Amino acid sequence: LGVPVLLTLVGLQVYELLGGIYPLQLNRPADLLPPLAALVVGAFSSFLAGVPMFWLVPAVFGAGATSGRPSVGFARQFLSTIGLTRIASPFAILAAVIYTRLGAGWYLFLILGAVGATVLARFLSDSSARARQQAREMAGLEGLSRAILAAPPDISQLPALLAERLPGMLPNLGYLIWLTSGEVLAVAPPELSERYLEAIKTALADPAGSPHHRHIQLPADPSFPENGQPALIVPIQAEEGEPLGAVCLTFFDDALAPARYEPVAHSLAAEVAAAWARVTAHSQALANERMSQELAIAGRIQGSFLPAAVPALPGWDIAAALVPARQTSGDFYDFIPLPGDRLGLLVADVADKGTGAALYMALSRTLIRTYALAQPEAPAQALAQANERILQDTVSDQFVTVFYGVLDRASGQFTYCNAGHNPAFWWQNGASPVPLGNTGIPLGMFPGMAWEARTVQLNADDLLVLYTDGVTEAQNEQQALYEEMRLQAVCQAGCAAPAGALLNAIIADVQAFAGAAPQADDITLMIVRRLPA
Repeated sequence: LGVPVLLTLVGLQVYELLGGIYPLQLNRPADLLPPLAALVVGAFSSFLAGVPMFWLVPAVFGAGATSGRPSVGFARQFLSTIGLTRIASPFAILAAVIYTRLGAGWYLFLILGAVGATVLARFLSDSSARARQQAREMAGLEGLSRAILAAPPDISQLPALLAERLPGMLPNLGYLIWLTSGEVLAVAPPELSERYLEAIKTALADPAGSPHHRHIQLPADPSFPENGQPALIVPIQAEEGEPLGAVCLTFFDDALAPARYEPVAHSLAAEVAAAWARVTAHSQALANERMSQELAIAGRIQGSFLPAAVPALPGWDIAAALVPARQTSGDFYDFIPLPGDRLGLLVADVADKGTGAALYMALSRTLIRTYALAQPEAPAQALAQANERILQDTVSDQFVTVFYGVLDRASGQFTYCNAGHNPAFWWQNGASPVPLGNTGIPLGMFPGMAWEARTVQLNADDLLVLYTDGVTEAQNEQQALYEEMRLQAVCQAGCAAPAGALLNAIIADVQAFAGAAPQADDITLMIVRRLPA
């Protein structure tokens, strides 16, 4: 306070020494010399008084210093502070003359007009600055959005994009973009303290806060670099509402209104969330692609377990097909060549879907085939032994329904076991079908189970239809079931047709019935007809 007063007194002394009088009179050009000289001396004195401060402030406080010396920015600010205040000084002479010549009323009018013009200029300048800043923010957000879309879908690319664009968007703010994983995507200034992050986490965890944004006052602690500053926190959330992190803006300039930056903070949070969603979607797409490839390979491997061709059995017309609902299947069928001119016929369905059912199918098929070859004349013993081994080798709660029969080619005798499977249908000379129903429970449920074997005689033109529930439980768009009656009707109508033609007719009728409804289960069919001699 004493320095400005002293400088003013020096200026007045110069004014009086040069003949200046009070009040100021300008009757001739020479009357301008005393006030102008006083202003020049005052300006020069201000400069001389400020030079020690120019060196002292950076040295003591470190503000505006580079290696202990004043920076270029600090020097520019120092000169503008002294120079701009003195540029307006000559207009004080004009005000003094108006006061002397026209009186206090015109003087006040001039002063009020100058103040009003200054306020208006400041308002327009601030409005223009805000508009320019908002334009920079919008351009920066648009550029950031384009850059995120153009960059590879990798979250590790985001810090570089933010570091490139945020300083121009938010030149006077501190900011921190933080993920719940602990990763910091962007930070300025770099020396933001750990307590800053703790304050943010505490604010986010407060259940009383707004879910959209929160205004907090950082702790007023001298050891806290951000002490006492206001901060704006906007959560970063996934589409499902899952918290991903936060965008935090710190206002070191008291003139900045945190509320004005809410749209910017929300937009930044949305951009980070969109980038995260893009990375997540890309990762999920890659995972789905890998899974699809793996399932396709599994489907091909599983398909190799099925018979490559239907065996040519003299005197018999046989056809079989499997239409999977997915890339892998829980259904399977098999033809097992047995000694004594016999053929094992197998149709089975694992009571599950997906990869687990496919693995269970592979195990069941191998074990049933193994024990069928070991017990060629006793299908019941073959299933019992397979059941025990399935229970030993698996720990899942899955099971498999099985229809297994042994066909004697020469005699036409067919000895079968139905382990909880759909009944096969047997037509004799076009008469009503005879169901070959259950003779025991499915395999893989309980140890020590036994199955009953039954025998029927297949004569010339007799028809045997084996299938899985994917046929009879197929649904249409109204969720109506295909059911056994419709299957029997198609078989009855095509009773005299070749086995392959009848099989294709059944599959076509099931698909026509389902219409646009998705196939929910695997469709497996086996048709056996004894030809006339």
